[in-house]
Amino acid sequence: MIQRIILIRHGKTERDKTNPNRKLTEKGRNQIIETCKIISKNVPGIRKNLEIFSSNTNRTIESAMLTRQFFGLKSITKFSNMRVSNIDSWITNSACKRDVTARYFDSYLSYNLPNEVSTPKFVAESFLEDLNKVRNQTKNVIIIGHGSALESFAYFQTRYKPPTRFVKELDYGEWLLLRKKAK
Repeated sequence: MIQRIILIRHGKTERDKTNPNRKLTEKGRNQIIETCKIISKNVPGIRKNLEIFSSNTNRTIESAMLTRQFFGLKSITKFSNMRVSNIDSWITNSACKRDVTARYFDSYLSYNLPNEVSTPKFVAESFLEDLNKVRNQTKNVIIIGHGSALESFAYFQTRYKPPTRFVKELDYGEWLLLRKKAK
């Protein structure tokens, strides 16, 4: 049974944000390796019974492969629904320069989120559905994904406790640790 979930935002990517197939930059690859070192040092026993999940974009898969190599695992599991649907086109068509996640949450909480953009609750439920497929002996999970989707999961699900309330969007390579709530 999963006890801890670590959420990692993918590393920094190439400049062209309109390219859905963009890859990590050298800085982005280094961010992920440094994040793995910090997690390994600060989360005791993380390597035991560990599985890695990734969104299915190039940048998250590349980040997940670096994480897999660091922790000595044989594979990662990719899921296609670990994203906020249609958020890219919504943000691209907006003049707002605030961080994407804060704007997404504000729009959701003020009932101004467009119908075609999935809600944080829906994203959180989708993540939990994917996590139900995890092997019983898995105690630790690392999920590599996109800021808004990761933070939707962290703050809109009820099984795992986030470390704090939402303060700012996760930057490239940043991470959050969630712990299973006591019954």
